[in-house]
Amino acid sequence: MKILQLNINHCEAAHDLLMQTVRELKVDLVFLSEPYKHLTGQPWETDITAKAVIWSCSKLSFQNVDNNGSAGFVAASIDGIRFYSCYAPPSLSIAEFTDFLDRLTEDAKQHHPVAIAGDFNAWAVDWGSRQTNARGRELLEAFSTLDVVLLNSGDRPTYTKGDASSIVDLAFVSASLAKGNSNWKVLDIYTASDHHAILWETSNDQKLRGPNKPSNIVGWKVKSLDPEVLITALDSDPIETGCAEEHTKALMMRVTQACDASMPRKRVINSRPAVHWWNDHISNLRKECHRKRRLSQRGYQRPKSAVLIAEYKKARRELNKAIKESKGRCWKELIYEVDKDVWGRPYKVVMTHLKKQQMPSPTCPQLLQKIVTALFPQQHSLDYQLTPGELDDIPPVTEEELLEACNRVGNNKAPGLDGIPNIAYHKGSTSIISRRVQRMPQGGDFSS
Repeated sequence: MKILQLNINHCEAAHDLLMQTVRELKVDLVFLSEPYKHLTGQPWETDITAKAVIWSCSKLSFQNVDNNGSAGFVAASIDGIRFYSCYAPPSLSIAEFTDFLDRLTEDAKQHHPVAIAGDFNAWAVDWGSRQTNARGRELLEAFSTLDVVLLNSGDRPTYTKGDASSIVDLAFVSASLAKGNSNWKVLDIYTASDHHAILWETSNDQKLRGPNKPSNIVGWKVKSLDPEVLITALDSDPIETGCAEEHTKALMMRVTQACDASMPRKRVINSRPAVHWWNDHISNLRKECHRKRRLSQRGYQRPKSAVLIAEYKKARRELNKAIKESKGRCWKELIYEVDKDVWGRPYKVVMTHLKKQQMPSPTCPQLLQKIVTALFPQQHSLDYQLTPGELDDIPPVTEEELLEACNRVGNNKAPGLDGIPNIAYHKGSTSIISRRVQRMPQGGDFSS
């Protein structure tokens, strides 16, 4: 799970560039501080001050969102992890900051694993600051009661303005989540904010998918099937005779390997198009603005510092102007297309927006239990005991019945849970499955 962390400081240009950065980096979750505006129709949760945000910008959905009565942080559970997005403004007194930490740690102690990130406006040598101030000491003391570790590495500042810089954007995760490679880093991209964007990763793979189960494989590309390779792979080595269950598992493994040999796998492509107003001109202006900003920061309080700062401000104005002009032009084009094509792009944009604003699915366990009970009434279980004499009356599955069952399944029907295409069974049933039936002992039972 890729996570982007940024304080955009109520900046409109930073908000616009964030929309494009999310698509370029293909992130799953965004932790924001001081947003410019709030997105409607999106999985976007804030605290009561509206300054701490969690935004799910992928297919991941929130469970157990907690944003009522919490000032300074918003919490939500995703895929078994409790995420906290925090913002502690510098105007807070030590007493108010301590109260914020007490409420945060009290909630975090009730969940595991957790990931806590945000702008704390606290200094400590533990994360690369020159010294530890009162806020840093309070933060270290509060988080010492939690089973969390700091992801920040290096001494690159997360906040830069003129010749002032500091490390105030922090990320903590539970020790169980920190065992993997978090890839925490400060990105070298222009954000239009005085804070730098931070990218890191976390996952709860052992709980969700198991250690070796891939999550992006969904099936095979049937159009690329090579029947000759499929039959050759199926008819390689004979399967050793064993019990019905072991024989079935070995056979399914053989079919899966044959499918891999005869056609490529389908994979989910995490492609996200750029925002509608993005173009090459804006992309070049962003790079140029980022370059001139770095030059102005390096040359601060030097003889040519005023010239460098003026060039950076000019580049920033050009970038902001280009973004606004492109957004206005795209909006006019969208309105113009309504008269030309009623069911075209404008219709799709509106329908997508309406779908996102639908009532969210319920997450309350008690309510879900009532819904499932009402829609799927419980049936009385039937405990049918077979007598020893009845077991002998069950006839074995014949070769003709097995082949007939394979031929009844249409090629265009959806595959089962194993994802093996039905055409693979059709192509291999005559040449392979019949031989497997003949090799079985007389009276063998294939019913399992």
